[in-house]
Amino acid sequence: MPTDRGYTNLTMNRDRTEKLRADFEKTDIEQTFNTWVLDISESALARYKFIKKQLPQYSFVNLTDDGFAIYDKDADKIARIHYDGKNLICSDHQKKVCEHKLFAGLHPLFRC
Repeated sequence: MPTDRGYTNLTMNRDRTEKLRADFEKTDIEQTFNTWVLDISESALARYKFIKKQLPQYSFVNLTDDGFAIYDKDADKIARIHYDGKNLICSDHQKKVCEHKLFAGLHPLFRC
């Protein structure tokens, strides 16, 4: 029985993990892969908790090839967020800064 209980085994999908590690190694990040994965996971959870508390009227609907869909309970409609060149576009507010973009940007599933 090991005496060092400072680490644990975590089962993750091999293909996704290998792809992530390959992308990580192409990027200049001054951490080990394992430390980075844990830090990113903690950060994603903290951001998720924040948006659930601060923006409870919004919920994630769908991730598409070109964007992110959000359900706005207060307005009873879907807002879509996507990139157009260098601009982040909201289907309701276009290029203006809005809560839909904030929700999307903080949501762990949003990718640019």
